Amino acid sequence: MKRVAFIICSMALLMSLSACSSSDALTLARQACTYVQSSISLYNAASKNKDPKAANVQYANALQDLRKAEPLASIAAGEDTQWQALQATLSESSRVPEKNLIYSLTQQCQAAQAGGV
Repeated sequence: MKRVAFIICSMALLMSLSACSSSDALTLARQACTYVQSSISLYNAASKNKDPKAANVQYANALQDLRKAEPLASIAAGEDTQWQALQATLSESSRVPEKNLIYSLTQQCQAAQAGGV
């Protein structure tokens, strides 16, 4: 009987720790998405800016925000695999123009705001 109680308690503990990890991952994904949203706003403003120097500063700041989001998304993906797509998309920001990432990032961050998949 003690063995069954021990197994049940152990399973309950593991399930509660798993829930905490998912919660932390969601929080991290949402934090990453705050930077993503800022980046997209800056990118859109830059694309409409008629002053090339100011636009370049905005593009640089947009990219910097994506870079700030990347480690948060990486940790979230390590804690909960549902955030791997967000992390992978952000990791492409050094190779792919932001305009090609915006759609995916927007969709992935909408999922984060909705509480995940």
